[in-house]
Amino acid sequence: MTPEPYRIEPYRILVLGDFHFGESYRQAGATVLARHGYRHSTEHLRPFLAAADVRIVNLETPIVDPEQHPSPLHGRKTYLHWADPEATPAALVELGVDAVSLANNHTLDHGTAGLLETLDRLAAVDIDVFGAGRTLAEAVRGHQVMIPASHGGGTLRFTGSFQYSRRHDHEYGFYAGETTPGCAALSRRAVPPARSAEDPDDLLTIAFPHWGANYRWRTPGQQVLGQTLIGSGHDLVLGHGSHCVQEIDRIEQHWVVNGLGNGNFQSGGRFARYVREESILPYGFWAVLEIGAPEHGQRRVVLRLHPVHSDNHVTDFQPRPVSRDERDRILHQLLRRSVGAGAITPDTDDLGHHLVVPLGSWPVGGRLRPDPDPAPPTRPVRPVEPSPAATSSDGARRYNDPATRSVLAQYRSGRNLGAILNAEAAEAAGARVEWLAPNTAIAHFPDRRILVNGYKCDESDLGSRIVQDKLLLKQFLVDQGVSTPAGTLADTAEQAIAFAARLGRAVVVKPRAGNKGRGITVNITTAEQIRAAHARAARVGKGILVEEYVPVHQEYRVLATQVDCVSVVRRVLPNVTGNGTDTIARLIELKNAERALNPALFKREIPADAVTSAYLARQGRDLDTVLAPGERITVRDVGGLSSGGEPLECSTEVEPTVSETAVAAVAAIPGLSWGGCDIVVAEDGRAYVIEINSDADIGGATYPLVGEPKDVAGHMIALRMASSSAEVPTPTSAAPTSAVASAATPSPAAPAPAPRRVLDRLLRRRRPMPATPPSPPELASGPLAEAFVAWLERQGHTVTPVGSSIRRLEGPSLGTRWMTVEAMTASDLSAVRRVMRRHGLVRSFLVAADLPRVAGRRVVNPQQWSRFVHDHPGAVTVVPYRGEWTGPQAMVLDAPDGDDASVLVGSGLVGSGRVGSGPWFVQRHRSGTRLRVLATATEALAILGPGGLGSVSTVVDNRSAVAELAVRAVRAVPQLRWAAVDVVVGPTPGRVLVEGMGVAPVTPAGWSVLDGSLDAVFEMLRAGLVSDAA
Repeated sequence: MTPEPYRIEPYRILVLGDFHFGESYRQAGATVLARHGYRHSTEHLRPFLAAADVRIVNLETPIVDPEQHPSPLHGRKTYLHWADPEATPAALVELGVDAVSLANNHTLDHGTAGLLETLDRLAAVDIDVFGAGRTLAEAVRGHQVMIPASHGGGTLRFTGSFQYSRRHDHEYGFYAGETTPGCAALSRRAVPPARSAEDPDDLLTIAFPHWGANYRWRTPGQQVLGQTLIGSGHDLVLGHGSHCVQEIDRIEQHWVVNGLGNGNFQSGGRFARYVREESILPYGFWAVLEIGAPEHGQRRVVLRLHPVHSDNHVTDFQPRPVSRDERDRILHQLLRRSVGAGAITPDTDDLGHHLVVPLGSWPVGGRLRPDPDPAPPTRPVRPVEPSPAATSSDGARRYNDPATRSVLAQYRSGRNLGAILNAEAAEAAGARVEWLAPNTAIAHFPDRRILVNGYKCDESDLGSRIVQDKLLLKQFLVDQGVSTPAGTLADTAEQAIAFAARLGRAVVVKPRAGNKGRGITVNITTAEQIRAAHARAARVGKGILVEEYVPVHQEYRVLATQVDCVSVVRRVLPNVTGNGTDTIARLIELKNAERALNPALFKREIPADAVTSAYLARQGRDLDTVLAPGERITVRDVGGLSSGGEPLECSTEVEPTVSETAVAAVAAIPGLSWGGCDIVVAEDGRAYVIEINSDADIGGATYPLVGEPKDVAGHMIALRMASSSAEVPTPTSAAPTSAVASAATPSPAAPAPAPRRVLDRLLRRRRPMPATPPSPPELASGPLAEAFVAWLERQGHTVTPVGSSIRRLEGPSLGTRWMTVEAMTASDLSAVRRVMRRHGLVRSFLVAADLPRVAGRRVVNPQQWSRFVHDHPGAVTVVPYRGEWTGPQAMVLDAPDGDDASVLVGSGLVGSGRVGSGPWFVQRHRSGTRLRVLATATEALAILGPGGLGSVSTVVDNRSAVAELAVRAVRAVPQLRWAAVDVVVGPTPGRVLVEGMGVAPVTPAGWSVLDGSLDAVFEMLRAGLVSDAA
């Protein structure tokens, strides 16, 4: 018998998050310790301890006798930890703990004396300490783990740090200084060093930060700091502090485990509440870092994350590993929320069910080589399986290739299909994609950023608004000679009846601004039918359109630009093909299972409902009928993709008149560079444009059941690149850009002051401001767009409303041009305007850009509301999360009481115990001077604010800081041309925070231009006007 080859087991480092035996929790850990002793809580942890070569924990308590070292923070800090000076060190030694991090929010709960005793107690039992120390140099030095020669040698260095907060600095004194004890601070300005020039190459550095918020998912601050830690040279980030697991992100090929959760934390905990309110996962990770034995000079480095139950009310204060099903549910949630985490896989070993995070290969004597990011999908997306896997029995195309499965997994997680396809196309073109919301991301190219927003391309807000108005669309098409059914506006049913009588044939009645088929009635002739159709359309929206009905020979959705047809899709009615065995009902089930694997048809099943049964009955069949092999029948006479229809890509087969009509239609609309044209072909072969959709679904063209898939998203990204330009680098500022600064920690040298010409360009000063300025004259209150119209009229231009949302401009220097009622032109992207209509989404861009902003959060229930107003006493501003900043529903509440339900109901925020009209965003209404900066991505043009010398003086003192922050805010949203940025200037010099921003500002009464000039703003708006063919 051949003996099995000898195998060297990996070298294992066990890393645990928040750890505290719980002596200071009298109703929890202390009671358990009194009953069961120190071994009780670690019963299920012991196999992990035994299997590890090194054991490291975040010890979230000082080791002191609270009687000997009373806390100086008593009455000022809610939770004050302490641990038994004799029993805790002994218990740690019994567990085999080698090192502890003391960089956390409890280390100095009993002051500097408590920290010094903790250091002495741990040194006495030979447990190394990092993350805190007697000096800053001690705190940041890190803990070294020497890898034995049997595993290739080398060193691991763990560096501990505690996220900087002004309270823990100025009020509690937690952070170390050059000669004073404390924790190592973590901020963008203070990052523990990853490596130095003297370090050997075979060093693997692991950041071990304490950060985030209790019982919450990853915070925006963690995202920024995670990027900072990886950018500073750390190979891995293992975070803790939230008491629960958090997202696992991949940044520049390195991993950030945001939250390990509790390792062994013997408090009562608040998991049930936050599972209900925040949908957190009530688990922790016991992390095992494995260094494999060398093979051919390389070692595999793998992180195994073992999920464990952390809710002590569930585990009887004995955290334990999860089941296989629980692990799979945890993985599903994390993949849905994390960034770039697709390489994480489930696995099971002797220690239990866990997640595998591959870190890469570590050459003996060299640096870690992270595994490369998965290659972007080859576009266009095509099935890779050979027949019969590539097609079903009825010839329909199947999609089971890795690229499609990746798209489908993201779609199932809640992301928008259009955004997924556009993001993947951008990645294939060389971009790095940063997701901000399920339908929104930023594609970072080397020289520019592109906004990804659903199915949007580079069409303008002007063009999108025109096509939404069906009557206006019809007028533009007719003016340019594009075939479209004759139609008119019918304010009353009698007007619609009169039009049909003049026409002498069937008509269609539909809302002027409806979408998705709502309120449309087709092929009607009698007065009674028209009256009923008019009433139906009126229930959807104002303005009713009546037009001639074109008997349809064929109907298509055509994706086109002003010069090219990209795809033509025909929708086929729902159908099945018999196999001689299964009933029609079973055939529908089988087909729905196949549709579920197609991203374009996911959740778009063929219904086996009354409509289907009635249609089958007209054919002499029912759902129990068994069809002969190969017999194909239509099962419904309703053919939209959402109701069982099938996409058939037929670009190569359709008559040229169809694609030519679509291209002409897109070209006929000012500012419309891309659109989905609904075209019908009559029996005489003539093509008619019925509607144009500026947010057209591209799934059917990308994943047709019949026909060749089209790389529509790739075409869209190419258009975006061609229509955009390289970005100007962000102007350098002489003022600090971070709202966080630590006096107790060293910070890098301040950036050199910007050249004066840069600062001058930030604010174009049209009027010199004297040292003692007079009170400026008041502006007329109202929308800025109305002031722009008045300015244009003073310049000799005629401005005429066209419908409710469009204006036509005519004049000797303009010719004929168009803009929206909000002064959006063909230069302003529709995707950008849609983002700017959602304050919650705008805040995500401000967070991603790390801009100073007022504190705020999304609120979906009374508990979240109460917690915010308790944590932030004083006035608050409340805005619908999906509403526009300073929109009609925005409100300021003066010092609300979070426990007062009447305040919530009276404010319209909450009804029947829940938010009444969707999520809201609540933020502090800080005291200070409020200013509005009208700015572009390169310069501030005017500063507006309340009249009076106080506001003027504030501008004089903070002019550069205000202007620069506004410019940076505009730049935070890719391809945003301009915005009104609202800021608040606090009493601290240079302390300026963004409150919100929008592109449809309304000037409040009593405001004035405090600096700059509205003329400069209006010149900028006029420059964005683009002539159309008229």
